[in-house]
Amino acid sequence: MGWVMYKTHKGLNTYENESLAPKDAFEVLKYIKNKFGKRLKYGKDFWDIVTDDIYNDLIIDGIKINLGFDNWSGVFIMAWDERGNELVEEIAEMIQRDKFLL
Repeated sequence: MGWVMYKTHKGLNTYENESLAPKDAFEVLKYIKNKFGKRLKYGKDFWDIVTDDIYNDLIIDGIKINLGFDNWSGVFIMAWDERGNELVEEIAEMIQRDKFLL
């Protein structure tokens, strides 16, 4: 199906690709690291693994987003607040432009 932008019930952006596998979340992280370089900070130094879900908080320019995988969404990049909405849109535009994991 490819990447699709949705809004959560709180009005926050979540960019998802349900056709991707859990290992692809790590490829997305590498892609984001390459694009944002030193602007990227981790919320944690590890990935949380809960049952079939993996996720990690990322901080780019002081804005927190969440990257992960679950059985419902596949790989997702999700905003934590309104500022995160713009960042998720920026990442989505990069992914589309670069045709990354389409």
